Amino acid sequence: MTKSKTTLLLRCTKRVLAAAIILSLIFSLAVLPTSAYTLGDFEYKNLDDGTVEISGYKGSDTELFIPSEIYGKKVTSIGWYAFEDCTTINSVIIPESVTEISFGAFYGCTSLSSISIPDNVTRIYSGAFYKTAWYDNQPNGIV
Repeated sequence: MTKSKTTLLLRCTKRVLAAAIILSLIFSLAVLPTSAYTLGDFEYKNLDDGTVEISGYKGSDTELFIPSEIYGKKVTSIGWYAFEDCTTINSVIIPESVTEISFGAFYGCTSLSSISIPDNVTRIYSGAFYKTAWYDNQPNGIV
């Protein structure tokens, strides 16, 4: 192969590689999850049905009151690992608006010993309260 053909092949290879990298970046950004927003110490995301899910917590309160509404939208769920390892929380009051507590929502909240769960909660996923004092005090781990 001549020097000019090698140079041309190298340029084409670089362009194809650059295009592949750009396309992979574009496609990876297209599949990012819904943006999380913040209200005080709570992180939340807007759901397709017009309600809100609590998706995280950055505070250090010992008594936690989950809001029933955020900017006029009902809080209906507590997301996956939303309060994971929040070891300062001793008690939590979940509002009537919440119907679902997702997998691992309070996982590792080792000081959590008191939880008020309203009757409106119709789905509690596995592991929602694992590694909490409250869960450890339930007979046979039954929630």
